[in-house]
Amino acid sequence: MAEYANNQELSDKSSLLLCEIIVADLITSCNSRLTNSDFSDLTEEIKRIFPHEINEIYYIPPIWLRNSGEKKKSLRSRGRLVDMFHNKLKLYRRMCGYSRHNKNSEDDNNFTNLDDEVKRSLSWLSHNTDINEAKPHWRRTAKVRYKKLLETSGTVQEYLKIYPILLDPKSGHKLIDIDFEELFSSCTIDVYSNWNIFFDNLLRIVEKQKKSDTAKELLRLMNNENISQHAKEFIQILLLSHFLTPRGCVAQKTNIYWKPTIRESQCGIAIHAKLSSDINEIIEKKRTEMYKWQLTVQPFMIGIGPHIEEVTDFYVIVDEIRYRFDSPIKALDICMKIFLTWHTDFPPEAKQVWIFIQRGLYAIETLYDVMQPHIMKLLQKLNYRN
Repeated sequence: MAEYANNQELSDKSSLLLCEIIVADLITSCNSRLTNSDFSDLTEEIKRIFPHEINEIYYIPPIWLRNSGEKKKSLRSRGRLVDMFHNKLKLYRRMCGYSRHNKNSEDDNNFTNLDDEVKRSLSWLSHNTDINEAKPHWRRTAKVRYKKLLETSGTVQEYLKIYPILLDPKSGHKLIDIDFEELFSSCTIDVYSNWNIFFDNLLRIVEKQKKSDTAKELLRLMNNENISQHAKEFIQILLLSHFLTPRGCVAQKTNIYWKPTIRESQCGIAIHAKLSSDINEIIEKKRTEMYKWQLTVQPFMIGIGPHIEEVTDFYVIVDEIRYRFDSPIKALDICMKIFLTWHTDFPPEAKQVWIFIQRGLYAIETLYDVMQPHIMKLLQKLNYRN
């Protein structure tokens, strides 16, 4: 708004940002198919707020071939709003494994044969828990299981009851990796080798940002040459909530509003515990806090060590499961993959951090992304750094 007041126009970046915000809201709130009239109305609303903006930037109505006798449109509607919305839909279809088949094609016959094989694999998975035998069945059913998750309103607990093999604390996470490979095959990012670049670029972007005493202490510990690489990475993960602060309130059904603190946002990602015996107490405390806001506990990680700079073991907590890892980046990776492949919401107190990681580190965009303007601006700056 300030930019428009000064220049009487929106920059290209601001225009794209405006479209991203509108489309994110449409995706999460619109239950019916959008028409050309809807896009036209949205453009008029943009013009009402920003009078000097050009309609054609946001929406170009379809053109009819009146002289050819055709009753179909020669060109579909276009513009930034339309293109961005349809790109989201394409992402959704790819994630669900949708494709078009000619009814008489050979591909259609293969799909029928595969469907029977998928049914057998689903049945096998509901009665067996051998991880090595499960892998081909799991891979074969990835898109079918994901599609069912999208179409139902089941909980994580219900999903785990259907596929108890995920409860295996030593090997269950390997199946999550398989699902991610199948559902997000276009993501070729090496998270481990890219983490330091990702974090260093963010650090440079926020270097002039005012920092709390807690953030300053974490930065001091992180720069200690004597700590291990894994401890350094865990501290970097804790710092994310200080750089990407929560904004706004979380509204519940009873009209109770919760404005998360930085500390609460941090706990939606990672928590430090001195002893592994403290894990049960941490989980119980977190459940009590979430119950107060009528929320459930979403996946998060715990780092174990007498001090933050001495953490050595890392756990991902999902309901009653505790997946253990030697690396905090692997724990973070599994958390993200659970959110994406189990169609699980990010914890509202840390949503801005998780969506930043998803977009900035993994370069993944989904139909369900809800973007806050300050996060979008940081992502733009991050892309420039890259």
